[in-house]
Amino acid sequence: MKRKLGTLVVAMIWGFFVWKGFKGAPKGTIPMIVTMFMMFVVGLVLITFSN
Repeated sequence: MKRKLGTLVVAMIWGFFVWKGFKGAPKGTIPMIVTMFMMFVVGLVLITFSN
C-alpha cells in the first residue's frame, strides 16, 4: 500500500512541474496545491508510523 501512495506523490509532482498542469490558473490555486501536497505527505507519514 505504501508504494501505491508514494506513486501518487510522484504523479502530483510530475503533473505540477513537468506537465505544468496548473499553468494559467488563478493566483489562489498555487497555495492550495502546495497545501494539498504538504497535507498528503503528512498523511503518508502518519499512515507509515501507524503500524
